Amino acid sequence: EELATLVENSIRRTDNLTRLGELELAFERARLTREKNHLQQSRQWIEMLAKQMGFTLNADGTLAQQPDVPNRSSGRRWLGKLGFGHPKREK
Repeated sequence: EELATLVENSIRRTDNLTRLGELELAFERARLTREKNHLQQSRQWIEMLAKQMGFTLNADGTLAQQPDVPNRSSGRRWLGKLGFGHPKREK
């Protein structure tokens, strides 16, 4: 009977340790998920700022200068279509 009690106590202790380990793993997974989300948001923010300054963010985290691309459309063309463009010069 003493042996049975020792075995039962050992099983209970093992079950408690298993539950505790599972709980610690769940907390660690949640922490890592939060950290991953924070890092993704930070990377998106950096990408946006880099783009505004004329750079692209490479996969390895380095910056590369964007090539100068000529603007094909006039930024004010829409004003002309609304009648606010410069009047045509008469010759």
